[in-house]
Amino acid sequence: MNFEGFSPHEFDRWSSLVEQDDPTALPQGVAGVARNVCFRLNSVRTRDGISWQFQSPTKDQPITGLASLINQQPTGSTQVPLILDIAGRMYVESPAGSGTLVPVTSSQVSLPANVHMQVAAAYNRGYLAFSDMKVGVANPAVYDLPSGNLDPYSMRPVGARWQASTSYLIGEVVTPASGGTVGNGHTYRCTTAGTSGGSQPSFPTGAAQTVSDGTVVWTENTATMASSGSPGNICTGQRYMVVLFKNRNGYITGMTEASVQGINVTNSSQSLNVTNIPLGPANTAARILCFTVAGGTSVGDYFYIPAQDSVSGVVMTSTVIGDNTTTSATFNFTDVYLLSTTKVTDFFRKVQAPSCVDIYFSASLNRMILTTPTGHMVSLAADPESFYGDTSPVQPGQLDGQNTICWRDFQGTSYSLKERSGYIVEVSATDPSTWQAVKKWEGVGPCGPRAAAVCNAFMCFAHRSGFYVFFGDAPQRVSKEIGHLSTSTWRRINWDYQHLIWVHIDEEAQEVRIGVPLDDSTAPNVILKVNYEESPTFSPPLFFSHFVGKEISSAEARKWSVDDIPAFVCARVERKLASQASGARTSMSGADALTRQSQIMFGSSNPDGLVSAIDYGTYSDVGPNGTVGIDSIYEAAAPAELMRVNQLGGVSVNAAGNGDLLVSIILGRQIATDKSNKIDLAPIKLDDSQVKPPKSVGGRGQNERMRPRFSNGKEAGAWFDLKYAVLYARPVANSK
Repeated sequence: MNFEGFSPHEFDRWSSLVEQDDPTALPQGVAGVARNVCFRLNSVRTRDGISWQFQSPTKDQPITGLASLINQQPTGSTQVPLILDIAGRMYVESPAGSGTLVPVTSSQVSLPANVHMQVAAAYNRGYLAFSDMKVGVANPAVYDLPSGNLDPYSMRPVGARWQASTSYLIGEVVTPASGGTVGNGHTYRCTTAGTSGGSQPSFPTGAAQTVSDGTVVWTENTATMASSGSPGNICTGQRYMVVLFKNRNGYITGMTEASVQGINVTNSSQSLNVTNIPLGPANTAARILCFTVAGGTSVGDYFYIPAQDSVSGVVMTSTVIGDNTTTSATFNFTDVYLLSTTKVTDFFRKVQAPSCVDIYFSASLNRMILTTPTGHMVSLAADPESFYGDTSPVQPGQLDGQNTICWRDFQGTSYSLKERSGYIVEVSATDPSTWQAVKKWEGVGPCGPRAAAVCNAFMCFAHRSGFYVFFGDAPQRVSKEIGHLSTSTWRRINWDYQHLIWVHIDEEAQEVRIGVPLDDSTAPNVILKVNYEESPTFSPPLFFSHFVGKEISSAEARKWSVDDIPAFVCARVERKLASQASGARTSMSGADALTRQSQIMFGSSNPDGLVSAIDYGTYSDVGPNGTVGIDSIYEAAAPAELMRVNQLGGVSVNAAGNGDLLVSIILGRQIATDKSNKIDLAPIKLDDSQVKPPKSVGGRGQNERMRPRFSNGKEAGAWFDLKYAVLYARPVANSK
């Protein structure tokens, strides 16, 4: 096509979406619209499509929990993608990559509805917190990968004081709330699960007597000690005992002083017989009987013998009963030996893990951290289900009126993140209650527990004032270009639902994705995406050049765009795709070698139960009901020379792709409702060739503020990779 007499206006830089001003006032090189695109070093391209991987059987609920769990064993690893829908149904994909979902059920865990699930992966398990993303609404749970068991997270201390209107499981043991420190000397086992009444029942003291309490039935079940009459080495004198439960994850319960039982041994040289040993809840793998030495007190010290031993011909019996069926046993040991075994006096301090809004495994501390709005509960080291109740939560700035959001580790340092501040937690080997917290910054913080993310190079979070990146000094706002004007994308976020915003760092693609509810949406319905490939420090796309005396765009900058992907949650899932030969779904049968090993996956916020993954190299969104096109648009800023009245000649592009590249020339600040300021040119047919000459199309029109807009027309399979473009025009007046 001949453009003789028309001046070329080149577009060779494809940078960030910028909404600091309208596209007629922005420097050339940035975008007024960047929708469903991704950036490469020297081009802008239609984003990759997403393909559904699996769908909940009911197909009618959003996905509010998504995790990638890996069971690592000496013989190999097993991948377990785990999801939760908003109706409280949990599934695992089995086998991984097959698209087949298997329900996760439990006799002890009633999964709540209308909650979101946070997951911490550690010890070949998934530790699960359930909340509305503001406060915890149900007790945490733990999913064990090797066994597939879903169990309560930690257990109620044996002999915990009775509580009104509380859910109890079969096997849990309580003591009356009255009776001072020692209760009434009896313990009561739940034999019918349910919810306790509003006032304490009259607990019976006769052996095996029962009492109804709301929908719970309690049965008197107090372990009893007596000299066996058989030869042994139990010392004479007053001795005390408590019973503990050990679950199948290895956690040992706490205990209370009211559950302590005593015996005054008067017959020397005998063993000790214990009867009426209570059975624990269904996930109990063992019971542990702990004793004081003769002459001890009811408050300790308590010890247990983990394994049978023999010393100088004397058999020291293990005080661990390795089942949940035996109700009586005989023990023999000397007090000298007992003092050398496992001490558990501190277990009086153990409490059941509370409901929480966030759960996080600190690999550097080897501890689990539960976060509530008032602070953090920190587990014992290498014991993820054990928490001491008398060490009050870590509460940085507890009088500042801010909710605590989450705990995150960054470059070896522990950070407590609050609504409008961040603290460094100075950890030590002492109780967490003694740990000091030093304020690192003030004014901003994550708007929800999913709104903060960490990678090797930086920590980042979303706050209503903008998106921030933290390299170790102070948080830097890196979203000015999309949050300056009242109509900017960041200000269009529905901040009434800010607690649902999520942030995910894709280190492989060097992009950060932020799921947000835009406009009137009450759930995240779009993804704001910032590419930092050309600027690991997130440099701005615009800067003032003293050399030329004006603001110009930069190629080495962060680059923002918006993707139309509705999702409550995003995660990288380490999941090897099954081959077609195995009978798996084939929507990603052409996935490249990297994608076949690991995928970026989205849990849909629509009521469809879908989990989809980015399918690199495809340019449609594929769901179970068919394929839809991607509405890919990139609108450049107007060159300064085209701000005055010009006559349009046409456009030439160097672009690869497929289908039609739709080119329009926009003539004003934004497209008018009647589109009177939009000139549509003839479509340019694209192909994926890199050697053919640039393609051109003519156009006619006369106006000012000309700029090009490129689109794929939202056609399925249509895409463009735009490397270079020229808009041809000639002025018809020296000035307006």
